Amino acid sequence: MSTKELWEDFKKTYLIEGDQRKQNSKYHDKQLNKIDLMTAFSIYVNYNSDTCIKILKDTQLTSQLWQDLIKRYDITKLYINEAKLYKLL
Repeated sequence: MSTKELWEDFKKTYLIEGDQRKQNSKYHDKQLNKIDLMTAFSIYVNYNSDTCIKILKDTQLTSQLWQDLIKRYDITKLYINEAKLYKLL
């Protein structure tokens, strides 16, 4: 699979779109940010790939993927499904 196909599959499987975060929510301190997202995506890619791909070292790729996400989703309503992600570890 190409990186683009893996990215699309990752978004469908591991990203959750929910209500906007509230001050007293358990997610209040877990703002989705580029580093957390790319780390999660790296885990997913390296689980589904024969070779180790260093997503975080490729700044151009991480910027493209982040921009794609910002265009499609409201970041304040987006969460990583950590329970599913931990199953890969």
